[in-house]
Amino acid sequence: MKKILELILVVVLLGSCGLRRDVERLGTTIRSPYKGQVTILEEGSDVPEGAERVASIFIGDKGLTTKCNYDYVMADLMKTAARYGANYVILTSREKPSFWTTTCHQVRALAYWVDPSLLNKQKEVKKEEKNTDE
Repeated sequence: MKKILELILVVVLLGSCGLRRDVERLGTTIRSPYKGQVTILEEGSDVPEGAERVASIFIGDKGLTTKCNYDYVMADLMKTAARYGANYVILTSREKPSFWTTTCHQVRALAYWVDPSLLNKQKEVKKEEKNTDE
């Protein structure tokens, strides 16, 4: 009987490992996956002008996870955002692992699509403003 209970415990623990991803698609446009570099902005950052909200994303733990350090979670966040067609992500909250709550970093973020041509125009305007100020 003891061996059966140990086996059930091992199956439950191994079966519950991994990251949990909750993604809620936002907006009316469904975008194809983005193949470039996804930019991550910190909490409180301004959304680039002309940004379209694509998704709300949560990445966190699902049981006892071995690969769940901060870099791993952030890489998964970028990959998930790109899968939904986003090229910008703004973090809305972060939670570090705690003995009492979770064994994994948890992040919540909003994913956006920003037209690269708009970004280039905004950068040019800012450079021109700097040059005229000097």
